Amino acid sequence: MASTPGVSLEWVARSADEMRAAWRAFGADPNARVTFSGGVPADELSRRLSAATIGLAPNVNGTSTRRGTFVAFLGHGLPVVATSGPNPGDDLLAAEPCLFAPEGDAAAFVTALDQLTADPARQAAMGRTARAFYDRTLAWPHIAAAYAALLQ
Repeated sequence: MASTPGVSLEWVARSADEMRAAWRAFGADPNARVTFSGGVPADELSRRLSAATIGLAPNVNGTSTRRGTFVAFLGHGLPVVATSGPNPGDDLLAAEPCLFAPEGDAAAFVTALDQLTADPARQAAMGRTARAFYDRTLAWPHIAAAYAALLQ
């Protein structure tokens, strides 16, 4: 963020106070352009995700489709910079809606983010891939069909 003046970050989770405390515990710049949003209603969160450029998923134990926020990023067609882990899923890796950095390697995560931020064409292509992956594997019609097949 220090090297990219036009970039801002919105961190959305259960509690803005918890996020601020974590930000301080990380030793992050308290003057950085960060908005902490806690307990955002679903329709407002969807509006904010629709206006976002890139999703960040620095998950402990890696990112996978078991992570609700990550799935929301995909459903909103966001390219994602994420941490790799033990089981992201072969289908997710093959779809390539994300750039993965090894968990715990902050420099690699920032490098991936810098690369994606500097490449709007790649962002657009990954965003399309993210939405297509979501529609094909994670959207409710797909889930309902899978349950229906189990009940037959």
